[in-house]
Amino acid sequence: MNTLWNTIIIIIISLMVVSPVEAQDNHYAWMQFGSRNGILNNANLSQFEDQSAVIVNPATLSEATQSSFNFSTNAVGFNNIKFENGLGEGFTIKNSSLTILPSLAAGVIKPKKSEKNLVIGYALHTNNTDLLNFSDRVETKINLINETESPGEENYLAQYNITTNLDEIAIIGGIGWNLTPNLSLGISQNFLYRTQEYAQKFSAYAIPDKGSGASVDLTGTNYDYYTRYSKLITYTKIGLHTKLKEWDLGLAISTPTLGIMGTGYILADLSLSNIRLDEDLNVPRKNYLANGEFDKIKAQYKYPVNAAFGISRPFGKVRMYGSVSWFGKIKTYNILDPGMPLSCNHQAMKMSCIPTKC
Repeated sequence: MNTLWNTIIIIIISLMVVSPVEAQDNHYAWMQFGSRNGILNNANLSQFEDQSAVIVNPATLSEATQSSFNFSTNAVGFNNIKFENGLGEGFTIKNSSLTILPSLAAGVIKPKKSEKNLVIGYALHTNNTDLLNFSDRVETKINLINETESPGEENYLAQYNITTNLDEIAIIGGIGWNLTPNLSLGISQNFLYRTQEYAQKFSAYAIPDKGSGASVDLTGTNYDYYTRYSKLITYTKIGLHTKLKEWDLGLAISTPTLGIMGTGYILADLSLSNIRLDEDLNVPRKNYLANGEFDKIKAQYKYPVNAAFGISRPFGKVRMYGSVSWFGKIKTYNILDPGMPLSCNHQAMKMSCIPTKC
């Protein structure tokens, strides 16, 4: 029987290694917290290793032998990102940044008198942080304006900049206790406060050469968009931990998030210079302007349902760990929704809403 169990569990571990996965931007299971858990890459679902147990699987808190506190941080992180033709042919966007990576302050409180070995855990940590800044400029010759108005190629000038600054802080409290000598249950409540600033600027112009016989001196567009928001959300994590022979198994399930409060702000400006929206050459070129500000917009942000399973076993003086995580799907939604989009109006017309097309 012991040999059969070992074979089954080894097969499960093998499947964990080769199974394909899909992910989205808020799948932060790769975030590593705690001294030992950081080395294990969040694989300690099945074993109490350090105070980060309240984050990974609160059921393993019941294995803590004494009260303790831990503070840890990664010293420095360096990002160097480059997207060849990230905005189309000729647009290569780059980013380099130096940042302090996530930190963790966590503790375990083990009451002296507890029949069920009830243990309390708490943590304050940086769940996610990101600072990106991409920019590029292009200057070349392209035939953009029709030949009847501007023979030959025009001078094309374009530049682009995008900046995003994201921070997400989590406060967690949880408990774990023994239901039986080989089975424990845990529950934790997670509160996440997320803030983000995002700015995007783009300009592009087509300028005919002097003396080319062009009837158009310049056409172009200028786009300037800024937004920020903050959101407080919460979700519950329920964990189980059991022992089977020499194997330790852990299961943790996270509920969908519940929004508590959140607000956002949008400031945007779009201008089109000397543009013809109709393909009819008899229609004169015009200037367009869309300008809008939106304050105190309701913000929303969601985390998916998450289930994670972990397993570990000692082999002599070495303990092997394995874990697998599954994230549910989230339907497409808007973090900020300023309201009903409007079509473009020509001339210098101020709008109460940002147009979606021009």
